[in-house]
Amino acid sequence: MSGLPGELDLSVLWGIKYVPGIWFNSVVKMPFLISDALVALLLFKVVFQLSGSRKAGEGAAVAWFLNPYLIWISSGWGMFDTLPALFTVGSFYFLLRNRFGFSALFLAIGVAYKAYPILFLVPVTFFFLRSKSIVKLHEALARFYLVFVGATAVLFFPALYLVTVFSSDLWIMTISGVVGEGLTYWSFALMLPMDIKLATLSSIAIGIILLASVCWKTCRLSFSSPFFELAAAQLALILVIYLSYRIILPQFFVWSLPFIIVLLAEGRVEELIYRASSLLALIYSLTACILPLFMLPMTPWIGGALVQSMRILQPFRVRADGLSGTVFTPTLSFGSAFLAALGACFSILMVVLLIESLYKPNQRLLTRHMPKTLNRLLCLLKIQVPA
Repeated sequence: MSGLPGELDLSVLWGIKYVPGIWFNSVVKMPFLISDALVALLLFKVVFQLSGSRKAGEGAAVAWFLNPYLIWISSGWGMFDTLPALFTVGSFYFLLRNRFGFSALFLAIGVAYKAYPILFLVPVTFFFLRSKSIVKLHEALARFYLVFVGATAVLFFPALYLVTVFSSDLWIMTISGVVGEGLTYWSFALMLPMDIKLATLSSIAIGIILLASVCWKTCRLSFSSPFFELAAAQLALILVIYLSYRIILPQFFVWSLPFIIVLLAEGRVEELIYRASSLLALIYSLTACILPLFMLPMTPWIGGALVQSMRILQPFRVRADGLSGTVFTPTLSFGSAFLAALGACFSILMVVLLIESLYKPNQRLLTRHMPKTLNRLLCLLKIQVPA
């Protein structure tokens, strides 16, 4: 960093001292690209088996693999959230194939990457209890839990001493003093001062209410379409996190994409929601992170252009120039208002998605309340699927 022009030096603000080279970045991102390809393959197999349509399976694979938001997160930004998504989809696939030990193992590995898949134990348990096709039901359920607990114990043992600290920080944690940030209505904390204690209590209360509601609805599911209902319940639990936790980083949306795609194949949720939420997540991640900074490895070739880009974008940054990085002061600016609006819109879409996926499937709530002219235009542009 010390050898870069001042506008590109992030050592003071973010503590970054070195810029890795292009080949290093390529090697680091390779597992994420492989993971994206494997998830596409799994989605094809899952949707093909559930729907009996090869075309539907191919559509599901394409919807995942060619999503611009996903391409940016894995290939551009290089975040690893595709890996827990891979193992949760793998767990779903092996459950579909009645390979319960492998399903439990994959779920445990997913939990080792990110904690959210542990919530899936609730719908998976009801799936087992309501299933009419599983031979030796109690034996299968016991095997699933034994493998899951055993694998989790092995994976978490080296960091067991951190579990208590991690658990206590889940709801209280802030990033550089920010009360709320990301793809959530809590992004209004970027421009309006909020009391951290009140925000934490509110966040916990909302989370408990939503979690109780989703679990109650899950226990009442008949599982007449077992795997679609299982996917709906798993997606709903991820949406509880999106709608309650105060910091939803843009890459977190990757967790829900596979389950939305599975439900799209059944027509349970609207494709418009999938497209719109992906677009919002992409815009937020590019806006909040200031895109030129991701091009620092190319400084030897386009350093001048990057400096000029940063000078143009500097007035629109959410955080003021020279911020120490330890204390954040909410400021009413174009950047903070824009990100807050994106976060609020994303949360609204997630509320609609939660209702459509679990409470009122196949209702097309967004389309029904949309002007007919706009709906026809979206259908013409292939953004919306005709009713």
